[in-house]
Amino acid sequence: MQVGELLGLPHLRMSLLAGPSGLERHVTWAHSSDLAAPWDWIAGGELLMKNGRTMPRSADGQVAFLRKLAAAAAAGLLIGSDPRTPALTRRARDEAGTLGLPVLEVPYSISFLAVSRAVADASMEDEARRMARAERIYAVIRDALRTPSPASFVRKLEAELGHRLYVLDAAELFPALRGTRPPDDRLAEQIRASLRARDRQLPAVLRLPDLGRRSAVMVEVPFEDPTVLVGQRSDRRTFDASLLHHAATAVAVVLGHQALRDAAEVQEGAALLGQLLDATIGAAAAEAGLHRQGLSLTKCRLLVGRGELVTAPRRVAHALRRSGVAHILAQRADVSWALMSGADAASVGPRVLLDHLPAGAVVGISAPVATAVRVPEAAREALFASGVAPQRGGIAAYGELGHLPVVRDEAEARAVVGGILGPVLDYDRQHGAELLETLRTFLTCGRSWIRAAEELHVHRQTVVYRISRVERLTGKHVSETADLAGLWFAVSAYGLLADMQRLGPASG
Repeated sequence: MQVGELLGLPHLRMSLLAGPSGLERHVTWAHSSDLAAPWDWIAGGELLMKNGRTMPRSADGQVAFLRKLAAAAAAGLLIGSDPRTPALTRRARDEAGTLGLPVLEVPYSISFLAVSRAVADASMEDEARRMARAERIYAVIRDALRTPSPASFVRKLEAELGHRLYVLDAAELFPALRGTRPPDDRLAEQIRASLRARDRQLPAVLRLPDLGRRSAVMVEVPFEDPTVLVGQRSDRRTFDASLLHHAATAVAVVLGHQALRDAAEVQEGAALLGQLLDATIGAAAAEAGLHRQGLSLTKCRLLVGRGELVTAPRRVAHALRRSGVAHILAQRADVSWALMSGADAASVGPRVLLDHLPAGAVVGISAPVATAVRVPEAAREALFASGVAPQRGGIAAYGELGHLPVVRDEAEARAVVGGILGPVLDYDRQHGAELLETLRTFLTCGRSWIRAAEELHVHRQTVVYRISRVERLTGKHVSETADLAGLWFAVSAYGLLADMQRLGPASG
């Protein structure tokens, strides 16, 4: 019904205070609210019923109130007057006329319930149509669960609602349902700004700022990951808030179904990668499993992240998929493994993985994997590269020079350690001594005898004795620059190899 028709009902005894040009506005519902910002709960077409005593008293306050209400596409304002109701100022009346927003008054003796009932009676036919559309929305869910196409589901919802829909992750604004459309830059910025302004706390319906000839609203999707449903029209017509919330519930069901499929896929990939790391799967079975995951070992690299993923693996998988990187993931203790392929596997892939690891984490990348039997070797390569990564911005590939210019790979590290520290390691094994640890501590303490002794909790003379023994066994002296450099390279290389041993697949 139109505002003018409601005004003409004699039993309601309404009077028009301002905005006669808006009497042809259609009333979809009568909404009662005395909140300071009732427009946060309006989708468009509602007649706001407000207790008169809660109206702003100043002209500036009344004008601002009417402007916000008009911006929310309300059908009009109905003021329930009583002796404490402030008069509508001249400026407010003029503003209502300019906005085309009808302002009505109803006497204290007429309850808002009577007005709501009048609107409801007039809207029964519309409500019957709305219920039928809601039923069709839930029928769309049943169809969606029988097919793996979220994009088809969204298209059917759009056909029912009559406008475009976006299902978006509230944190990063990427499409939360696989294969659905992303927002354009202008709409994305409006969504981002609106969420930021409200600290991501959404009212029932949030009308987005003016988008020119288009209009858009946003509602929250009741899903475990923060998600929003955005409706956008190519005209200035109002949105049906009730149907939007039905659609949001339908979206949540399909999101949950997609999450279950994604979690199962991630779990299957983790089991496969675990078998590859442990060398407990044959080549044929490995190829078949990788094919199901969209991977080919001839194009893969193995990555290791020093740290446990801080987000759910399925969300990491979602981020990698959006970047065009095929992958499987596995978590072992505090080490994250990823087998990746694609043009950006060695560039974008490591950055995405690093984004989901704790602050300060590093990522190492193996040489091309090529065959299933080479995966354990690729794991050692990735671990070795991760030892170099702190000096290379957090990401390093196997074979790159790090802080040890003479050590590029595991073989060179073993050669350096064996050639310089071999006698020291043998002595420690045979005598249960701690010469290597004493040397490492002495060097990291800047060759300070006192600091090294404090660090090792031994007497200074003990440190002097042990370092003398190292010098005799290696033939190198800590007072000679060239010898000192060799000892430092060897100790650092030993640290890389020890890390590989500690963090390798078998230790998981």
